[in-house]
Amino acid sequence: MYDPEHPDCRATMTAAFDRAVQDDITTIVIGACWNCHLLPDMMHKNDPIGGNEESRNQDLDAKLDALVAELRELSVHKKVFLVLDVPSGPMFDPAHFLRGSRLGHLAYAPPGERVQIENAAAVEELRKGLRRIGEAAGATVIDPMDILCRKDSCLATLPDGTPIYKDTDHLRPFYVRAAAGFIDPTVQLAH
Repeated sequence: MYDPEHPDCRATMTAAFDRAVQDDITTIVIGACWNCHLLPDMMHKNDPIGGNEESRNQDLDAKLDALVAELRELSVHKKVFLVLDVPSGPMFDPAHFLRGSRLGHLAYAPPGERVQIENAAAVEELRKGLRRIGEAAGATVIDPMDILCRKDSCLATLPDGTPIYKDTDHLRPFYVRAAAGFIDPTVQLAH
């Protein structure tokens, strides 16, 4: 999947895939902002696919077909992990927890420990589709939402109000180290 706003992306991905198939590489971890690339309504920027809905759907199908082919090729001789999205959106951004003005009174007002996911039905459909694709291709699927969410409500802060995100879609390092055990299997040595 390539974003026209980042013209070096295609070359970088090609180089990464070429490196991944080398004999000294035993484990491959593939992750992306799947919502950003595959759900135009979830994007924080303009839709890089462009065009009308029919052309976007055709491009989406082509991207998913390419992902399946890459996963199958890699899974033949490698341990492959497909990491799905963490919940994302403006409701997770700590900047949205501030009320008032820095020129007057500025207050921190977190929304509570859990927030509702925007576009929950589309996100769930994408998660199921990516899980199906990954498992069919022989990859181990890691879904952070299994840990971070209950139905369509996901963690945004700790009980004391400390945000676990640094922006709309990146967990803060302290939280990853302390509680994001879902990623551990990707770095554990095989016995």
